[in-house]
Amino acid sequence: MTVLYCKTHLNYKWEVSFVAEKKTENVQIGMRVKQAREIAGLTQERLAELLDVTAQYISGVERGAVGLSVPILLQLCSVLLVSCDFILLGDADNSDISGVVARLSRLPVVHIKNVEDIINRYIEGIAIEKARNG
Repeated sequence: MTVLYCKTHLNYKWEVSFVAEKKTENVQIGMRVKQAREIAGLTQERLAELLDVTAQYISGVERGAVGLSVPILLQLCSVLLVSCDFILLGDADNSDISGVVARLSRLPVVHIKNVEDIINRYIEGIAIEKARNG
């Protein structure tokens, strides 16, 4: 801990304020949480609502001032559709496609059909563009 300030009162008692030093690991985890949150298009406030925590807690996590509990980590990964390995270790999948597959595999089954429809329409659009151009 680092002493932020120190002062005395008239009765000569010391009042000392401490600020916890940020652990390097927490700072790195916080950066990855922020990255995943922004990719998911969520504000700190919305993520806090989804996790049933305060926005101040999310801010603290992202700054590395606060650590994550295991239950919050699991819930966070579920909401942001990222792996615990990514949040804790920064391990990303080796290829872009495997990262997409990993994220899709965490979606509820009811959403998979929608994603499949979107992909099919996208591929159809590519085919139409190719036919026009060439």
